[in-house]
This record gives sequence, C-alpha cells and structure tokens, in this order.
Amino acid sequence: SQSCAGCPPSHFMIDGYCAFESDYSILQDFINLNPQSISEGLIPEKAYGATNPHWWEGGRIVEISFNHKKLSSTIPNNLSELDSLKILRLTGNSLVGQIPEKIVDLSELKILKLNSNRLIGDIPENIGIMKSLDTLWLDNNNIGCFEYDYECDSYGKNRECCLLHCNQTNNCNSTIPESITYLNELQ
Repeated sequence: SQSCAGCPPSHFMIDGYCAFESDYSILQDFINLNPQSISEGLIPEKAYGATNPHWWEGGRIVEISFNHKKLSSTIPNNLSELDSLKILRLTGNSLVGQIPEKIVDLSELKILKLNSNRLIGDIPENIGIMKSLDTLWLDNNNIGCFEYDYECDSYGKNRECCLLHCNQTNNCNSTIPESITYLNELQ
C-alpha cells in the first residue's frame, strides 16, 4: 500500500527512502526466525527500517549488528545474497548450527563477528576468498564440535557436552583452513 514513486525498479519506499526489496526481505526473514528477540527489542531505537544511516547505503544494506539480542536461530544461507554487506555482527547470542559455507560469497564484508554463540562445525574451507575481511571473531563457540548435547549444557559452553568432534567425522577437517592466510587485510 506504500507509494513506490521515485524509486528505481526492485526498490520500495519506506519512510521516504528507497530500499532494495531483496535486501529488506532477507533482513526481515532473519528477524522473523527469532520472534522472541523481537519482543525484547531486536532493532535498537532509530535503527529500524531503511532510514538508518549506518545500516543502509544507496538503498542497499551494508551493516547488520544484532549483538546480545537473544537470537537463537541458525545463520540463514540467504545472508550471502547481501552482496553489499560490509559488517555482520551477531556477537553474544545463542545462534546454533554451522557457519554457512556461502558466507564466503560476501565479497564486500570487512567485519565478521560471530563470537559468543553456540555455533558448531568448521570454519568455511574457502574463507580466504573474502579479500575485504579485516576483522574476524569466532571465539567462544563450539567450532570443532559437530553434534552438541544442549541438555548436558543449555548454554553451549561446555566442551565435554560435544558428542561428535570433527576428528570423528568426515564432515570437517578440524583445523583452521589454510586459505585464511590469503586474507591480507586481516588484523
């Protein structure tokens, strides 16, 4: 029901600002995966919608920062479609599952902070193709664990609750990928 006058194709008007429809839908889908976080105020004041000057640039989303927002879903694969994304901060949540392999498709990404979650599995093998990446935080997860018993530890922080380690499966190599050395901007 909103007017799209003045917006280029594949964009729509929000609060007088043209937002790329696909980017907005991907962000909304991620928010919808975490309904409990919405009730807790997932989006900070003045950060909602396309008018946030830090999150949007030319109608494209360039930053997602949901730190300590009680997110508990997996990281959706379609985040890799945000080809203008420069900052992805999801620190201090309860995100589960593996780091999506497609996250390496975020060629503009400079900052990737996934630390202090419940992530398992391996660091994507071809992370070295993310040439713009200068900040990478993955600590305080269960990297190297492929099956975690959350009944043993609901916080996902006890290494003894890992039921299946990388060295017990062919699904991962349980090492830091060699390609990480190709990240020349990494500090």
